[in-house]
Amino acid sequence: MKRYPLTYAEWGWREYISVITSFFADYSSDLEGKIQAIYPDSDIALLNSARGGLRLIIDRLIALNPEKKEVIVPNYICPSVTDTLASMGVSVIYAPVGSNLNVDAEAIGPLIGQETLAVIAVHMYGCVAQIEAIAQLCEESGVVLIDDAAQLGVKLPGNVCPGSFGDFGLISFAQSKSIVTGVRGSGGVLLINKPKWISAFRGELSRLEPAPGRHFQFFYFLGQYQFVRVFGKFVYYMERICVKTGKHRKDYYSAHSISKLDAAIASYQYDSAERRVRNKTRVVQWYRQHLEGCKLIQLPQAKSGNYLSRFFVQVNLANINYRKLRKSLSEMNIGARNGYPGRKRLMELPLSSKMKESDVVAVSTALKESLLHFDKQTLSSGSYHHS
Repeated sequence: MKRYPLTYAEWGWREYISVITSFFADYSSDLEGKIQAIYPDSDIALLNSARGGLRLIIDRLIALNPEKKEVIVPNYICPSVTDTLASMGVSVIYAPVGSNLNVDAEAIGPLIGQETLAVIAVHMYGCVAQIEAIAQLCEESGVVLIDDAAQLGVKLPGNVCPGSFGDFGLISFAQSKSIVTGVRGSGGVLLINKPKWISAFRGELSRLEPAPGRHFQFFYFLGQYQFVRVFGKFVYYMERICVKTGKHRKDYYSAHSISKLDAAIASYQYDSAERRVRNKTRVVQWYRQHLEGCKLIQLPQAKSGNYLSRFFVQVNLANINYRKLRKSLSEMNIGARNGYPGRKRLMELPLSSKMKESDVVAVSTALKESLLHFDKQTLSSGSYHHS
């Protein structure tokens, strides 16, 4: 039976060859040129992670406005963002997200106050938020806007370029994003979108050292994500040994410049980005076509023409055992996992630019069969499911 695993990185032979060529060549300028073509009006800093970029931004804003310590974020967001803010002594203010898992200006407006340091607007899983309205609100309120395009960093149909709005933009190259170079501080971009901020960051950015330890982390990524079926738990146990022996570098996210290895992989990733965006947009529409009529799920982001970096469905069954649901799908060779904490009924399904419509049909059919099985169990136990 054909396997449909979750996709953490869509790499071809060029990405793997770049590991070797990165020893002899520096692709940073080439990568910067490709990103600059997408964001012609932004000043670009190639970093080891989007999280490192967020630290740089918040550090500078606190230095300029020490009386302001509140940052508004969506109440559904990657924990790495809120963990970073909390570690810097910032108070996190949560704005409710809508049905598409994105926050809008109407939810943010009432939360802006005298102590608001910044607003972080996220394009969740690549679904573009109402960023123009949010940018206008922040401009009128005199609040810094961080356009978090961590899961994008690519040009979308209609020349839409999330990350270019507001004062700053962030792009991540970590696993499951649109551009992937690895995991744990494997690369990212800080976009400075307003000229008034360029001089404030230029000196600090010029002093950043390249990210250390990238080759070990590269092989960790291969074993833990790309070839997990080959290496199994070997990489996991090696990691545990490193932790126990004190050879495990704990801080991957303090700001550094991007490594030569990650710059090389990212440069090749951008060469295929347009094709992957086009193909994944088509795959999302196939999912929409084959799942939209199922009453046991909702499709929060699969709107017409949407590109997504990851594809989620919302399960409408109450009291469902998600571990058993994932196991049921796994037995049919289909990968699945839950979303970020806070939305337990969200489940990710395989999404790859290489999928054919027959693949989408196979995954969709398996999901519906599994849900019908659990729905019958729910009804027999006297529970119910949401509409």
